[in-house]
Amino acid sequence: MSEFKIGHISKPHGYKGELAVWLELDAPQFMEELGFLFIERGGSMLPYKIEFHSHKKGNVYRVKLQGVSDEKSAKALVKKDIYIPQDLADQIAVGIQAVDTIIGFKVIDSVKGEIGVVDQLSSPTSNPLIHIKINFSEVMIPFVDEVVKKVDHEAQTIHVTCPEGLLDLYLD
Repeated sequence: MSEFKIGHISKPHGYKGELAVWLELDAPQFMEELGFLFIERGGSMLPYKIEFHSHKKGNVYRVKLQGVSDEKSAKALVKKDIYIPQDLADQIAVGIQAVDTIIGFKVIDSVKGEIGVVDQLSSPTSNPLIHIKINFSEVMIPFVDEVVKKVDHEAQTIHVTCPEGLLDLYLD
């Protein structure tokens, strides 16, 4: 399994095992998508179910993990990085503005081939768009499951199947 680092545990919160977690992503809705996270302990990635969370301020969240029920077990996790599976990060990335990880990725359409490089990702509430600059125009492709077929972080590519006629608006 490939993991994606999302932040770290900064300190215990109270004495009942709650934690203050700092996320690297500036996206409060991100926490709504998570049911669990991974923490590296003893050379292994151990899953922890999120019992509840609340936003404190900025990128700091109060989190209660299953199995962490006292101050001692919470302190044992301080300064540990937290992760989610890479494929889950890719799925969640659709709705997160802070996913700068795809900027610079090549976009490859199943029919037209290589289109260009991602210049930015805009994320209106329900219609995230990949922006690609080609010559003097900007191509905008919906960043949704129906269009984006694969995000390959290793190869830094995004494979898409654009709706018929969409690219013709920009490329012809």
